[in-house]
Amino acid sequence: MIVLSPSDRVLAVLPDLIDELSSHASSSTTRQREWAITGALDHYTQGAGVKAMARVTVADLLSPAAVQDYLAAATEGRLRRRAGGPERIIPESPRTVRARASALRWLATRTQQPAPPAVHDPTPLIELTPHLAEHTVLTVRALRHQDNDMMSRAAAAIALVAAAGLTSEQLVSLRTDDLRSTGTGAWIRTDPPQHLPAAWQEDPEDGEVYAPLPPWGWGAVRVWMGLRRRLVSALEGADHRALFVTCAPNGRNVPPGMPLHARGLVRAHQRAIGTLATLEPEIDAPQRLSTVRRLAWAYWITPTPGPAPR
Repeated sequence: MIVLSPSDRVLAVLPDLIDELSSHASSSTTRQREWAITGALDHYTQGAGVKAMARVTVADLLSPAAVQDYLAAATEGRLRRRAGGPERIIPESPRTVRARASALRWLATRTQQPAPPAVHDPTPLIELTPHLAEHTVLTVRALRHQDNDMMSRAAAAIALVAAAGLTSEQLVSLRTDDLRSTGTGAWIRTDPPQHLPAAWQEDPEDGEVYAPLPPWGWGAVRVWMGLRRRLVSALEGADHRALFVTCAPNGRNVPPGMPLHARGLVRAHQRAIGTLATLEPEIDAPQRLSTVRRLAWAYWITPTPGPAPR
């Protein structure tokens, strides 16, 4: 791991940081952080060019005033201007501003600098309704019948979130041996919540907790299991136990069958839902896995008294 200090020049250390990041992060994350850091340098120097940017230290760029001004400029649209003058200023979306803030926080973790505060999404949560729950089931059924690896994977992910209220990080940590089928149905091993739902079971031998998969979800998972077996079969030295794996080479030339990262799984879900919208426009598919998680605790998981996680 590269050791940094606040007095290091950002441009002097950024190439090595990006190389190190690319060894374990997705290509999209790597490009996004490089874009955000260079954007912060350009804004800090007011577009004075590479010579001015080369003099900026980590401490300069991560000072509270510099961070606040950079993120405010992004929110107000002062970082991107189309030809035509100030009237064409384009404010950035909350997601883009969060990406810029996340890159600065990543840079701060590599030094002794305090991390800038996180930027929260002001978008209100989607209202949970029986209609949305019903169409989430329809989404899983539609995705699994598209004869497409990516869409089948998305169907399985939705089904497992619906069964156990999993986060994207928990999804990508799943292994094939976390699934089991018995005479009473299919089950997924999961972390026990504070209040154990009535339908979940605790193994008396090892104390592991299992959540039941609904029949419509188990079918989707079975389809994906068959596809992932083909994807990993040709790989040598790969972790063949990872449940969610890549379906096609990505920008870093990662072959199909490699374990998927949480960010990649979230982006893949959005692509699959976008494709489904053109094929089955009458289905109100959940745009985010986090929405499916909220639906799970509201409609498909029956906990004993206690607050449902958000």
